[in-house]
Amino acid sequence: MTLDADFLAVHTGLASGRFIRRAHRAGKQVFVWTVNDPINMSRMIGRGVDGIITDEPALLNRMGERAELSSPERLLLEAAFWMGMSTEGSKARSRPRPRSPVGSR
Repeated sequence: MTLDADFLAVHTGLASGRFIRRAHRAGKQVFVWTVNDPINMSRMIGRGVDGIITDEPALLNRMGERAELSSPERLLLEAAFWMGMSTEGSKARSRPRPRSPVGSR
């Protein structure tokens, strides 16, 4: 990776573990934007980003406690993300459940 930049600021969708490792090998820091929910904050911290751009700095400060979580607790946070759960803003969000057709057997 050859870039004439001091750091990279990318959307979370680009911040895969592979991308972050390659950037770090190239001597670049990686910052992600705009992360406002604890599940995605935790996921980005777990991937090794150098900084998180957020509208919720108090929440991000509390995420520093993530380092004290056990491996199973971290795994649960990652599983929550993959199941589509989020606490973006004040509303919890999850993927809709499939509906079975009415009257089918």
